[in-house]
Amino acid sequence: EVRLRVSDHGPGVPASLRRDLFRPFRRTRRADAPAGLGLGLALVKELAHAQGASVRYEDAAGGGAAFVVSFPNARS
Repeated sequence: EVRLRVSDHGPGVPASLRRDLFRPFRRTRRADAPAGLGLGLALVKELAHAQGASVRYEDAAGGGAAFVVSFPNARS
C-alpha cells in the first residue's frame, strides 16, 4: 500500500462536520475560510476511488487536519 498524507496545523475539522466532509457542496462555513464551492474533497474522493484508492480524514499530530489517500499495491 502507498499512502499520500496531506496535513496542516490549523484548527482541524469539528467532529460534527466530519461525516459530510467528502460530500459535494459541503463546507465548514468558517468566517475566515476563503470562498469556495465545497467540491475539492468530493473530487479527491471520486478520483481516488476511480484509481482503486481510498481517502480518509484524521486529526493531525499536534493539531490540525490530515487527509490520507491510500493506494493499493500495483500488481504485475
